[in-house]
Amino acid sequence: DSVFVDYDDFICLSSYLEQVIHDYPYFAPQKVTIEQWGKIEQLALADDKYRKFFQEIREWKNRDPENRKDFWIYGV
Repeated sequence: DSVFVDYDDFICLSSYLEQVIHDYPYFAPQKVTIEQWGKIEQLALADDKYRKFFQEIREWKNRDPENRKDFWIYGV
């Protein structure tokens, strides 16, 4: 299962990604732990941004039957 995020939408998260994952590779795959993603989400929500986006990602992760502790973000 996967979620597609448009480049223009995804690039808006760059400042949050870079605070948690230093040297984030925008054009290559990146494994992200649930803990890292939680930090990224906290930073964005503290700025009162992207609530709907993070809710959609939470719903997607909740459908994971294996309850994995990480996921991959593929380059844009």
